[in-house]
Amino acid sequence: MDDFIDSFSQIISDNFKSVLQTLTSEKIFINLNRNDFLRVHELSKEFKGEILGSIIENVNNIRGGMFFYRKDLIGLSNLMLIGKFQHEDMFTDEKMDAAMELMRQLLSSINVPFLERFGKKVDFQIREILEVDDALVREYDSEYHAFFFNLQIGEESVNIVFFIDSLLNRIFKEKDGAKDVSKIENVDLLLDIEVPVAVKIGTAQMFLKDLLNLASGNVIELDQSVNEPVELVVNNKTIAYGEVVVADGYFGLKIKEVVNKAERIKRLSDREA
Repeated sequence: MDDFIDSFSQIISDNFKSVLQTLTSEKIFINLNRNDFLRVHELSKEFKGEILGSIIENVNNIRGGMFFYRKDLIGLSNLMLIGKFQHEDMFTDEKMDAAMELMRQLLSSINVPFLERFGKKVDFQIREILEVDDALVREYDSEYHAFFFNLQIGEESVNIVFFIDSLLNRIFKEKDGAKDVSKIENVDLLLDIEVPVAVKIGTAQMFLKDLLNLASGNVIELDQSVNEPVELVVNNKTIAYGEVVVADGYFGLKIKEVVNKAERIKRLSDREA
């Protein structure tokens, strides 16, 4: 395996695991079973009638996708919705929305690490979720590099095939090699990257039965007192603290304390080993 493909597969593996681990207390393991150059129709028999998440990399205008077995993607949707992986056959609108959001989070999680590792900006985005059929497969007529991942979520097993146009490999082989984020001369590359930002006011542990019985008027007690500052979280890292305010009819965050710039870069660069 060449250096680019080896590093890219590690970025996918590490950051997909990090995103999924935030959704469950179950231990998650992810393994790369194999990677290969192929055409998408070579996978069509195995995944016909299953699910494709269509991907676009906007900076280089490169296409790709993620193949899922339907039951696996529904299980991951349940993980998003109720914090528990649960196989089902029916894809409801609610589960479809959850699947779109999950794929958005998975893809956005690899954009910054890619820049840090290779010194080049990328912007992977989910376009739509589709059922695999012959007409759809014919749209993907280029050669793709496919990564075959297996996830273990507790006792459950999930297979994901992530594929991207092999043009991405050629583009980055032609460009300068890897750079650490501290050595990137043009910091403007960092400024246009979209990252998910969240405000964390507290957490709670609940039994699944209690989640399923939630009703209007119920109160969930969090582990943080009203006098403690809330956290501004980016890529699962806390970079600032503040208090919740209302501005023009919308919730906002009034910053009280900001982690220094060097520490912010370190926190956003650190990834789970």
